[in-house]
Amino acid sequence: MEEDKINTTENTQESVQDTTVDNVVTFDPTILLGSNSDTLLLNAPIEKLKPKGYTKKELKLLHKKNYFMDGKDIKYSGPLSYRYLRALAWLSFAVTQILFLHNHIPAAYESVFASSVGTYFVDLFADMSMPLFLVASFAFIMQNRKSCHAITITYFVYYIGIALGEIFILRRYVLSIITELGLDQDTVSKILGALLGQKVQVNIFADLFILTAFNFFLNAKPKKWFVGKKLIILRLMSIIPLAFAVFSFVVRFKVGKGTISLPIDVYAFLTTKSPMVYGIFIFLSLWTKRRERMFKKFGGTDAEYNQFLHTKKNSWAYSLEISKLFFWFAFLDFLMYIFGFVQGELVGLEDAVIESYLAAVGIGQCIGLGFAIPFILLFSYNKIHKDSTLDIIIPVVGVGMFAFVYIEGLYEVASSYASTIAAAFA
Repeated sequence: MEEDKINTTENTQESVQDTTVDNVVTFDPTILLGSNSDTLLLNAPIEKLKPKGYTKKELKLLHKKNYFMDGKDIKYSGPLSYRYLRALAWLSFAVTQILFLHNHIPAAYESVFASSVGTYFVDLFADMSMPLFLVASFAFIMQNRKSCHAITITYFVYYIGIALGEIFILRRYVLSIITELGLDQDTVSKILGALLGQKVQVNIFADLFILTAFNFFLNAKPKKWFVGKKLIILRLMSIIPLAFAVFSFVVRFKVGKGTISLPIDVYAFLTTKSPMVYGIFIFLSLWTKRRERMFKKFGGTDAEYNQFLHTKKNSWAYSLEISKLFFWFAFLDFLMYIFGFVQGELVGLEDAVIESYLAAVGIGQCIGLGFAIPFILLFSYNKIHKDSTLDIIIPVVGVGMFAFVYIEGLYEVASSYASTIAAAFA
């Protein structure tokens, strides 16, 4: 009888563990699926979840399974929805144009930049537009995963539209006037590219299109095309938008150094943001992909994962992950900015030259992302609005603010020159 018990115990242990070395069990997570005793174990508080022989890594895996599969939710839900983030992003985009105008014509918004406080606020707030647009877009995708391709196409249309609009304005109102003086248009285009090229790189929808396209290729689940084994082709296509971003970084750096010169038209199509911003949202895309894979590893289905996406605890985890990425990449960007400045000083470069080199590749753009963290922690992608009217009105108001910034800025410039001319005649 005792021998039977011993044999039964040994068989049970062999079925639970793969290998035993010095009484340490190698954990196989698949054995936890469907067992009542294991369910009780997983629902235990983590501090009590210390079965003899499990390593810290195995306990962490147990805790993650409990987190994903226990069916519980949290009470906290951030008050801000994607709509508020988009409104804030459009406001930030308008502030970016104030900075853009002042960099071109110092007389525009001179009063805003007269104080160091105003300059600091504009610099910080101007860098928030593109990250906030992306956070809102990713949130909308997580609400309705079928909309990923629609958002990518929308940003592509904005990207091409703004680029063509920039080219039209430059050629119609700048190049055409200069060429009336008898100069060759292609030559003038390259001269303007060298003088103003970096300053007309304001098309943030280039960056938005590239990152949403990367997310689409990485996470899309097609039903007709690229199904089965062909899905790997779609996943590999995520390299294409990133390759274009790298190409833009290289071109911007070479232009900043003066190694190459390009026609002014080309700059409208180049990316505008720092590699740090790309790093944030590449990590975020990979985080969501890994999270889905882990959920399914614990036995979840696509339908169950879609339900999990609509829980408050996943919304909070999403906001928390973005906040962490914002903080660490802002800190890394700050270190790179200091390092770049020190290196430039060591080789004898002037501060203005060092600034131009760093700005060429976007180093220093992420430092202000810490300002956005409180908004992200108050954000919940699960917040929905039955009435979508404001979703249509917000971009219209955003474009209106964009136009108002230029009208007001040009009015200030005209007023400044008018007073100068009047003083000269007096």
